Amino acid sequence: TLSSSSAASDVYKRQVLVALHRARGDDPQAAFIDGYRALLTVVAERPASWRLVFTANPDPAVADRFLRARQIVSDNASRWIAPAMTHWWQTQDIERKLPVLIELFMSSCEAAVRLLLTPGTEWNANTLGDFFGRSMCQAFRAA
Repeated sequence: TLSSSSAASDVYKRQVLVALHRARGDDPQAAFIDGYRALLTVVAERPASWRLVFTANPDPAVADRFLRARQIVSDNASRWIAPAMTHWWQTQDIERKLPVLIELFMSSCEAAVRLLLTPGTEWNANTLGDFFGRSMCQAFRAA
C-alpha cells in the first residue's frame, strides 16, 4: 500500500543517510570507499525494494518519493562534502564547484546502485564500493 511504501521509503532514506555519513576521517580515499560500501551494503540487503525504485517506469508516487529523498540526500551530502574537500585538498572556489560535484556524486551513487542490481553481476557491495570510492576520490581530488 501507499502508506507502507512511504514508511519503507523513510526507512531506506535514513539508512542511506547513515551509510553516507560513515564516510569520514583524514584519509579521503578510505572515506569515499567506506561511504560507497556502506551505501551498497544497504542496497544489497533489500535488492527487490531498490529495483522497484530504479525501474524504467516507476509508479508516480514512488518516483515522487525518490526525488524528494534524493534531494534530502543531496542536501546532506552538500553539508559534509564541502568542508571535507576544503580539509583534504584545500579545494579553491568550492561554492561554485559544489553544485556540480554534488550532482556528480549523486549520479555516481545511482550508477553504483544500478550496477549492483544488474542480474548476474560479478560485483558485490565491497568490490563495487571499492571501485567507485577510489574513482570518485580521484575525481573530487582533481576538482
